[in-house]
Amino acid sequence: MPEKFAYLEDGTKVSVIAVTAKGMLVSTVYCPEGDDEEEYVGREAYLVDRVFDMPMTAKLDEKITRLEAKIAEKRDELNAIDNAIKTAKEQSAELMKIYPTLEYIRMYFSGELKWCVTASHYFGDIELLPTEEAIKQRRNNGNWDDEKLRLVSLWGRTNGHLEWDINRYSDGSGSSSQIFLFKTREEAFSKAIELADVRFVRFRNQGGNGTMETEDLITLGIPIPRDIQEHNHKITLESATRRAEEKRKEYQDAEACLKRLQSETA
Repeated sequence: MPEKFAYLEDGTKVSVIAVTAKGMLVSTVYCPEGDDEEEYVGREAYLVDRVFDMPMTAKLDEKITRLEAKIAEKRDELNAIDNAIKTAKEQSAELMKIYPTLEYIRMYFSGELKWCVTASHYFGDIELLPTEEAIKQRRNNGNWDDEKLRLVSLWGRTNGHLEWDINRYSDGSGSSSQIFLFKTREEAFSKAIELADVRFVRFRNQGGNGTMETEDLITLGIPIPRDIQEHNHKITLESATRRAEEKRKEYQDAEACLKRLQSETA
């Protein structure tokens, strides 16, 4: 039977003599320092609990080698992911340069655009409110319906400009408004003022027929230009005076009719 060699936990080389119920019977293998001397098995035998096929240091070295190879593999995978992310960011940045308003899509879905301004296409009414409220449908009593979200649409133009619209109801029906999204209320308020200025100019260019609706702007705290205030006051006064004259005439006619009927029955 060929001699079997093994190693103890401390790295000592041993010759396995026998396997017993109490353990393994081994003898130490001595390795002389001289190159011309061969290793030999000692005469003293003793019991040990277990032996290893290779030195523990060799086992550790092998394990370390495997781990280092695995680390290198994972490092390559991580580098590949980092490169892919870097490439995607570069491509995204280039795309944003071509179509800057696409940035709104990213910011909207990331929850960065917390405030919005809506401007009705038909009536021009302006609202400023948190985005999470604006996208909800209103109930008949004016409160927000948490279970229904209004339809938000993104419209593109051939020049790359994007516009957002929001419908009155969750199924896309009803009137729609243009919606502008912002990170802060201050930015949203500035946009509301800008939209109000456009309305002021449009009203003046139309010749000032009738009065300009300003209730929504007053609610937002947007100052109304003095000329428009004076114009609204003038038109309102003229209208009230005209209605008063009409009512006065109706009263006079009714009074004359009453006197005629009274004289006829006298």
